[in-house]
Amino acid sequence: MKIIVTSTSKIKVGAVVETFGTDCDIVGVKSNSGIPEQPYGASETISGAMNRITNILKINESHADLIISIENGIVAFGTQFMDIAIIIGFNPKTGKKFHVTSAGIPIEETDLVHEAVFRRKQEVTVGQLMAEKYNIDSNDPHKYLTNGISRRSILIQALKILKSLELPGIL
Repeated sequence: MKIIVTSTSKIKVGAVVETFGTDCDIVGVKSNSGIPEQPYGASETISGAMNRITNILKINESHADLIISIENGIVAFGTQFMDIAIIIGFNPKTGKKFHVTSAGIPIEETDLVHEAVFRRKQEVTVGQLMAEKYNIDSNDPHKYLTNGISRRSILIQALKILKSLELPGIL
């Protein structure tokens, strides 16, 4: 089975490889999300994931059995901000798609969310601001926020749900 991940991020591609296994031909292909650097809200985050799939299809990567797009964004639940990954599994042969989400990771540093989303107009991520403030990896602020659970581990849990859906004609 050939799987395209709509990113070359080592974290995202690695999570897909660990979930679907080395028996699959898994390749990361850079694809533009067409949304701001720091997505805000579920709708914008879903749009970014879908845009990545659309852009992959434009470069004729439809020979894949499955395209997986992962987009993290900040979503507000009342006064609580959470980082959530929207993951879309798309079968280009049938047109079927499935959406799953990662567990939401609470972000207590509301000042950093406000800085990234509102003052800097989504041109910088909350993870980048946290890296500056706490000297952590900007690609994996989840480890800091959860006292050690990596972004990759969080993505793997969501990808396992996607895999369990037994995508028609794929798995």
